[in-house]
Amino acid sequence: MKFPIPAIIFSTSLFLSASLMPMAEAAPFVEIQTNIGTITVELYPDKAPITVENFLKYVDDKFYQNILFHRVVKDFVVQGGGFGIDGIQKNTLEPIELEVNKGVSNIRGTIAMARTDVLKSATSQFFINTKDNVFLDTASGGYAAFGTVVGGLEIVDAINATPGFQDFPIPQGDGPLIIEAAYKLEALNTARPEIRITLAGDGAGIVSSSPKGLKCGTPTNSVCQTSFDPTKTIKLTAKSASNSIFSGWRGDCKGVLPGLKVPLTKDSKAQDANCTAVFRKK
Repeated sequence: MKFPIPAIIFSTSLFLSASLMPMAEAAPFVEIQTNIGTITVELYPDKAPITVENFLKYVDDKFYQNILFHRVVKDFVVQGGGFGIDGIQKNTLEPIELEVNKGVSNIRGTIAMARTDVLKSATSQFFINTKDNVFLDTASGGYAAFGTVVGGLEIVDAINATPGFQDFPIPQGDGPLIIEAAYKLEALNTARPEIRITLAGDGAGIVSSSPKGLKCGTPTNSVCQTSFDPTKTIKLTAKSASNSIFSGWRGDCKGVLPGLKVPLTKDSKAQDANCTAVFRKK
């Protein structure tokens, strides 16, 4: 196990709206879409170039789709990036060099690479510090921090508050905590925010938008996105196939009633909306 640190188409419609925010500075960002909301991370390629390049390779390869947060240690870290929702560990790229003492410390809200006892063993698994864990900068050779959560830290805290969940088994109740997708941003673009839709479940269906611009359907196009005017409202419609039912929205749209016009809970800087439409077989 990684990270050996101290005991470490029914038809339904949805209306979305957004507000305009000032443009942030250009930098590499990644939005991590989970089934309870979106986490936005700013990366530091100037301080941890090898680690950032490695992480972005996994993002570009769409590796972080339907991946578990498989380890949650309260008031310490949340860890994911290695196991599918079936509990099977995924194949990864080659391990990378360990970058520590590069000016990024393991404080609250930073993202760092998980590894085994071998120093140069980090691949795809990462963790987010939920408190100041500066000792991880040097413990057992150190753990490489390479970015900071700039939006959705409350989502990280919600994951960290999950009871009875450390290194499997998957918690009961609301079910597993899932990384549904991860997206790279060259900069936080609040002038033209994005709506990203992921289709999930064992059923089939289509999600479309009005005004037109977004249409995705299983199985050929299970993730799609479009930009939208933040001063206007966009309507999303989920339509199930004949052998399926639409069972609801997750992520930023979680808890939104079909057809209800409401403000959308978005990433605090990018103002992007990351939503999952779930279709189940009848």
